[in-house]
Amino acid sequence: MKLTPIKVECYAGAKGDETPRRFTLEERTLEVAEVLDGWYQLESKPEWPGLTILKCVP
Repeated sequence: MKLTPIKVECYAGAKGDETPRRFTLEERTLEVAEVLDGWYQLESKPEWPGLTILKCVP
């Protein structure tokens, strides 16, 4: 599996970067209309970072 970096711009509330507002992948920027679900995932491979995963509607 290859990880592809993306740039995420978030709303910064009391807890820091809380809610994604838009993201950029390969020079294409999409606005986030709604966050449907979210969770934190730890990978079994130490070279991979823990991930915050959000299911969004663009």
